[in-house]
Amino acid sequence: DDPFNGVTYRVPAGVRAQYVTGLTPGGRYSVITQTVGAEIEVTISAGGDQTADSGGVLPIGDAAPLSARVFLPVVNSSKDFGDADDADFTDFFDVSG
Repeated sequence: DDPFNGVTYRVPAGVRAQYVTGLTPGGRYSVITQTVGAEIEVTISAGGDQTADSGGVLPIGDAAPLSARVFLPVVNSSKDFGDADDADFTDFFDVSG
């Protein structure tokens, strides 16, 4: 994996909460925001006073730290899966797009 060298991006000015993912768990980052017209420019760089959580997620703005995980089981009782040992991912989800 390449080390994180930083990123700059823009969001509409009305965006109040952001979650940046894929960072180093527990890593420290600098976040600088500035208004540019009708957008907010966000620059994130390694080192700083903000810490990514244990999943590598950095909340920005009014974003609350993520404190729960949601698992949504999918139940499809109308489909016969036959032998459960032969079931694969496509049996449970329509992955055809």
